[in-house]
Amino acid sequence: MPKIGRYGHAKQYKRMKKAIKQVKGFLGRVVRDLERQLIAKGIQLTPKQQSTLQQARELLLQTRKSKNKI
Repeated sequence: MPKIGRYGHAKQYKRMKKAIKQVKGFLGRVVRDLERQLIAKGIQLTPKQQSTLQQARELLLQTRKSKNKI
C-alpha cells in the first residue's frame, strides 16, 4: 500500500498505523494459507521461495523494539 509512507510524512500517524495493521493482516492470512497448503499437499519449496516465506514470517513477528528489522 503506497499511501502508508505518505501518511507518515503528513504526520497522520493514526491512519498510518491502521493501514500498516491492515497490510500485516493480509500478509498473515497469505502466510497461514500457504503453510496449510504446503502441509496438506506435501509440496517442497525452492530455496528462493523458502527465503521469501521466512522473510514474511519475520516481518509479522517483528516489533518496534526488535533488533535487525526488515
